[in-house]
Amino acid sequence: MIKESVTVLGAGSMGSALAGAFLAAGYRTHVWNRTHARTAPLLRAGATAHPDIADAIAASRCTSC
Repeated sequence: MIKESVTVLGAGSMGSALAGAFLAAGYRTHVWNRTHARTAPLLRAGATAHPDIADAIAASRCTSC
């Protein structure tokens, strides 16, 4: 079951760990990093990378809030 979507800003050690945990828990996970190449491992794990930070944030806005 896919849960709500989340966005993780930053794909360093902490951001990658958080994004990986969200993916493992079944969340649609969006990621952004100022160096886009750092999102590659997260893409392979199923995340969606966004080149623009505003797009990444908008991708996981709560529609039922």
